[in-house]
Amino acid sequence: AVGTSYQEVKGLDVNKAALVGMPVRETRLERGAALRQLGLQDGPLTLLVMGGSQGSLFLNENVPGILEGIFPSGLLDGRAVQVLHQTGPRWIEQVTPRVAHLPWYHVSPFVDAVAAWSAADLAITRAGTGTLAEAAFHGVPLIMVPLPESAENHQYHNAVAVERAGAGRVVEQKVLPETLEKVVLECAAPGKRAAMRDAAQKSARPGAAARFADLIEVHLRRASPTSHD
Repeated sequence: AVGTSYQEVKGLDVNKAALVGMPVRETRLERGAALRQLGLQDGPLTLLVMGGSQGSLFLNENVPGILEGIFPSGLLDGRAVQVLHQTGPRWIEQVTPRVAHLPWYHVSPFVDAVAAWSAADLAITRAGTGTLAEAAFHGVPLIMVPLPESAENHQYHNAVAVERAGAGRVVEQKVLPETLEKVVLECAAPGKRAAMRDAAQKSARPGAAARFADLIEVHLRRASPTSHD
């Protein structure tokens, strides 16, 4: 049995493939409560930067300077902006002094994922399947920077599927400095962000864990038709 997260995979010539989605922690917080838990303000446009649980050296080194250039005063079209950047524990001491002069830029080695996704208006991430599924569940538009060294470049293909669904934009690592500013400004626009949020919510597949368990159970029963376990 093969359980997949993307229709594109299910469409391949794979025996017994089923589109089940990626299991995620299906819990949401009210936005105000999430912001308070994270020590953030209610009102500013909230941008989440997350490179996975261990962080991303490339995002840590490049994104703070790019975002400072986009929001030099912590404002976008007169609206306050705040950033929550999960660096990963290994990189926190390197990133903290780089943004210490920016009161709107908050860094943390780890963040509670449910709170972070519940608070975010827009996110800059890698493109692992778990991250993309969490974003879809919470309806958060994505700017995805796929890890180029991922096996068979799977993160790029993951990100392209999300972009085709209208829920995000792909920015390849090799063109990040030249492209990210343009894409952030485009995706932060209220109309664009609302359309991407709707697309993300439509692409979410809640209940994936139960569907995957059902798939396993069906095939276990076929393998042991007389078993009562």
